[in-house]
Amino acid sequence: EKILQKSEKQYRSIVENINDGFCIHDLDGNIYGCNEKFAQMLGSTQEKIVGSNLDDFSSREMMLEKVDVMEELKNKGIVEFDADFKREDGTECYYSIKSSIVSHEKGGRVHSFLRDVTKRREMEETLHQSEIKAQKRLAEIEAIYNSAPIGLCVLDRNLHFVRINDRMAEINGFSIK
Repeated sequence: EKILQKSEKQYRSIVENINDGFCIHDLDGNIYGCNEKFAQMLGSTQEKIVGSNLDDFSSREMMLEKVDVMEELKNKGIVEFDADFKREDGTECYYSIKSSIVSHEKGGRVHSFLRDVTKRREMEETLHQSEIKAQKRLAEIEAIYNSAPIGLCVLDRNLHFVRINDRMAEINGFSIK
């Protein structure tokens, strides 16, 4: 029994001290326990979260994906996905979630670990917007280059044409291709 108590104490210490959120819930999303980090991630307390349902924190987008995620979890016993969750104050954060079924008794028991990836997602969105902006600028430059009333070209180091616009091709009697 001492070995079991020692093992439980080590397990509890790990769960309480990891930098990820952790919760225990059933296959219907009813929450039976969580660590303090999980509560902080949702802007709440452990007391308020235990007894609630994951749906209470799920964004509309997550609710649409829930059936597929739960189906994969039931079929494979483990699932990894990203999802938006609503904090108690209504703000949304983005999490990378890893869930695994640890028991099939009494509605099942699932252990889920959440890692906040909100900043990463925001950086990815900023990068994506920057790429779109760069593509638009390149398209504008291409349009100007191709429609310029004067001959324009790009030469390599050996002064061979790499690229010419329509007007330069016309002046030199070249095909644009």
